[in-house]
Amino acid sequence: MTIDKIKIYRITGIVLFVFIIIASALTLSSVRSYQRASIPDSSGLVSATDVSAVALAAAKTWSPDALLAYVNSGAVEQLGGRAAQWEFIFVASSKKGKGYRVTITDHTITHQEEISYQGKGAPLPPSMLPEDIAIKRVRAMPGFEHVDILGVEAVHGPSGAVWYWGVKTSKGVVSVEAK
Repeated sequence: MTIDKIKIYRITGIVLFVFIIIASALTLSSVRSYQRASIPDSSGLVSATDVSAVALAAAKTWSPDALLAYVNSGAVEQLGGRAAQWEFIFVASSKKGKGYRVTITDHTITHQEEISYQGKGAPLPPSMLPEDIAIKRVRAMPGFEHVDILGVEAVHGPSGAVWYWGVKTSKGVVSVEAK
């Protein structure tokens, strides 16, 4: 080979290397932007539906047939039903007697673990009643207008076809059909 051909190969190699580095950096940047955009920022408070897809994606790494079985909030804001922390429990038919707990705090998965759990799972319906509407319905009930809202949880009925919000108040838990 001549010296000119060697120089051309080296220059071509360097150009390709730089192109690959730039393309990788742009791809990584767009993935990070998507991850930030996928969970809305609101002073650390999010709704269960804001972060349920993130929790489900984590559960699918545990078992591809994972289905949501239970949702529980940390302390919620009094009117909006948003919380800084949410706990999701998933089950899978391929893992009898086991569940997978995913905790999300301040928009980030902070804990994941396999646990012993008996229960059924079901997907959240796309038209599920948001937790803030469930809280408003409880507050519209006589005697619950001014109670403290301590948290919310979502469970599905025995058939798995209907989900319910359990609105935890200072007077007890009130169930609201979420569909």
